[in-house]
Amino acid sequence: APRPLSLEEGAQLVLLHALRLLELCGRCAAPPEVCWTAVVYYRRFFAVRSPMEFDPLLLMLACVHLACKIEEVHEITLDGLLEAGGFSDDESLRAKVVNLELPLLEGIGFALLVEPKPGAALRMLAEELQRLLAQSGGGGPQ
Repeated sequence: APRPLSLEEGAQLVLLHALRLLELCGRCAAPPEVCWTAVVYYRRFFAVRSPMEFDPLLLMLACVHLACKIEEVHEITLDGLLEAGGFSDDESLRAKVVNLELPLLEGIGFALLVEPKPGAALRMLAEELQRLLAQSGGGGPQ
């Protein structure tokens, strides 16, 4: 039987797949809100679950798939994700990812909306700074 991972090894494994999640989002041209939502789901899940219980690779795929549904990016399908990740040959992987959706939802406490998105928050901050600059006479730092 394989030996259990140490806490540090588990954390490294989770982090490695968090980075792979971002690469996968890039490969399938997922919009920033899908990437952000998927990363938040992934991190929330592994804050309360162990990589010894749930395969981080499968969960990474499940997080991106769920994020696409929640962010209404219907052009990125599970088959498309598997293909972008180089897993299109593995038929059993598709079923495993689909079967992880309920444990993923339970692990994140069914908290599906991830707000605010960084892009929107940065945009609002920039608008507020521009408004404040305009109010103060538009003069930059002296």
